[in-house]
Amino acid sequence: MNEFYRTSILPFLEYLEKTKNFSHHTILAYKTDWEQFIESCQVQELKDIDHSLLQEYLKNLAKMNVAKSTLHRKASSFRSF
Repeated sequence: MNEFYRTSILPFLEYLEKTKNFSHHTILAYKTDWEQFIESCQVQELKDIDHSLLQEYLKNLAKMNVAKSTLHRKASSFRSF
């Protein structure tokens, strides 16, 4: 993964695990959500992410018939950040 992932997402996941006591399962799901998003949208740094990019990403997943529960979890992962 890229520098953004290493410097922003990994510390975020560690925070959720150690400070917020999120379950291991949730941490793994959020990790996958962020990895897929970063790869799909070619995010290199935080300034690359905005509300419209997140909406477009989730809309594209919905068009691919991704389960609504998965879409809600991904949205929650992004909101938590």
